[in-house]
Amino acid sequence: QVMAIATLAACYNNQQVFRGVVKIRKGQAVTLMMDATNMPAVKAIIYQYMEEIYHRIPDSDPSFSKTRQIISTIRTQNLSNCQLISRSHYSPIYLSFVMLLAALSLQYLTTLSQVTEDYVQTGEH
Repeated sequence: QVMAIATLAACYNNQQVFRGVVKIRKGQAVTLMMDATNMPAVKAIIYQYMEEIYHRIPDSDPSFSKTRQIISTIRTQNLSNCQLISRSHYSPIYLSFVMLLAALSLQYLTTLSQVTEDYVQTGEH
């Protein structure tokens, strides 16, 4: 749903829709997936993109008042109370560190297990 609202915001009042393909960037899609981990975060993301759409409504649009009314209704659904705590740009570094730590731990435990097994086998003879 967060990718859908982001795409709607990218398309709303965008003349490029009639000339080519309008998509959200891959990095933006990844950020949305990583940030949308719970309902308050999803609500905050939806609120953010609803605000973008709200500010793009042209005064000359025949559906100006109806669109604003719909967005105002959505705003009253407690979306504004949710704050999005964006992940730090260091997240990939932390993830890499955790993966490295897991690999080293696995290697250590495998080596320790092999040494223990060799010790037990030599003790049996």
